[in-house]
Amino acid sequence: MLERPNYSSNDIGTKGIRDMLEECGELISFDVLPPPHREGMVKAWAHFASPHDAQVAHDHLDGRRPNFIGRTRLSVRHVQTMSYMLPQRIYQKMEGDIAKLRCTWQGSNRVGVSVIERKFNTIAAEDSPPVLIKLSAEYIKQLSQLKLAFERIQHGDIVMQDKKPVWDDYFSRPVGISYLRNLERFHGIDIQAEPTRRTIALFGPIVQRDSARYEILGKVNHLRSQKFWDIPLAGRLIGLFVSGDLIKLQQNIGRENVVLNLEKRILTIRGNERIHQAACKAVQLAQSRHVDERRPAAAICPVCFSDAVIPIHMECGHTWCKNCLSGYLVAATGNKMFPLTCLGNDATCSQPISLTLAQNVLSASEFDALANASYWSYVHSHPNEFHHCPTPDCTQVYRSAPRDAILQCPSCLMRICPSCHVEYHDGWTCEELEAVDDKLFAEWSESHDVKNCPGCKIPIERSQGCNHMTCTRCQTHICWVCLATFPKGQGIYDHMRHEHGGIGL
Repeated sequence: MLERPNYSSNDIGTKGIRDMLEECGELISFDVLPPPHREGMVKAWAHFASPHDAQVAHDHLDGRRPNFIGRTRLSVRHVQTMSYMLPQRIYQKMEGDIAKLRCTWQGSNRVGVSVIERKFNTIAAEDSPPVLIKLSAEYIKQLSQLKLAFERIQHGDIVMQDKKPVWDDYFSRPVGISYLRNLERFHGIDIQAEPTRRTIALFGPIVQRDSARYEILGKVNHLRSQKFWDIPLAGRLIGLFVSGDLIKLQQNIGRENVVLNLEKRILTIRGNERIHQAACKAVQLAQSRHVDERRPAAAICPVCFSDAVIPIHMECGHTWCKNCLSGYLVAATGNKMFPLTCLGNDATCSQPISLTLAQNVLSASEFDALANASYWSYVHSHPNEFHHCPTPDCTQVYRSAPRDAILQCPSCLMRICPSCHVEYHDGWTCEELEAVDDKLFAEWSESHDVKNCPGCKIPIERSQGCNHMTCTRCQTHICWVCLATFPKGQGIYDHMRHEHGGIGL
């Protein structure tokens, strides 16, 4: 760092310092932070190829008063750093959280977060230069702690319940997507739902994230509390319901509310009595189209109950129409009906549909979609055995491993903790990491006007206005000074004037 500039040209000073740095070792980069300069100090970063070269530069430059900067004193520190390049679009989403992270750490000795090459345009163009985020600390353990805090901002705040990601297929449908967009607008945050990972990530200020998380958890709990109805299906109805009937029913009441269990021959419906009646009506309509069951079972297609057109002969002896078989397989892609077996003998045949047969009746893209759906169906049905790589947009999954193991993703090369399923936290136990998160939030709360709502316990931040606060989650009316509550706000202003001498303005 340079003291208040005492020279006419920043370019001359920058070049002179760069030359001094290059004498000390292999200089990777030298960046001077743009104004405004706090307390008149110009800050710059020099990145060397090795810690030894950085230490040499520290010893060579610290306290020097070069003539080319008007004998201004240089103050040099040797710190450990990590850098992240963020596109402008991504940085703007994270800007508020990064600012709060900087604020949280600014009181810590020789630990900090710097933003370099930031552009102040209000709309991030596609060709805008990226933003460099530099984390620094004197000790590796401090840097590790800061790195974990930053990467949790970068990856988003995953909505969890009982230490597991929360998900319902409702959020992958247009109505669920619309619900999340409305939450975004109301709370002023970004919400990313990933159906493949079955996760919902929140980006934005912590208080608004907590409010949105509360609503999402409430929605999920409501969906899970809805009644389930089991409708037994006659064997032949199974065939009808893997074709157009099931698709129409799902379109009417939602794919996530209709589950066909081929093994037990049961159609499970989630919803109220009206939805149950709609499903029963669909079953009755399918039954009314039944053909004469006295015809030889092996002579007809188990889906359309007609003589097979372009017949496909199964190893079990049953015959399918080629189009009916391909329709069955395509329907399974969306409905996740695995494993796939023949529907002959009133859907009691257990002959598996082979991969070779599926390839013969499906196009290449349809087969790829089926294989992908089968893979994810198996992964999602074994949540204690398989986990997603923590890196955003990385599609790798991994098996659970012993607690003391270190896993590495073969795609993005991230090292993963097999116990808490986040990036490996070298030198920290899972319990210590959780305690650090709690400590960081507590420190941030102490440096801001944050208190817990006496009603629902959610953190509330007061930025301005009087001491009458209303919780956005539970609508409790609160006196900010003493946290007394008032039903519907009645009497709160008299209380503030009498007990606290005013309303806080």
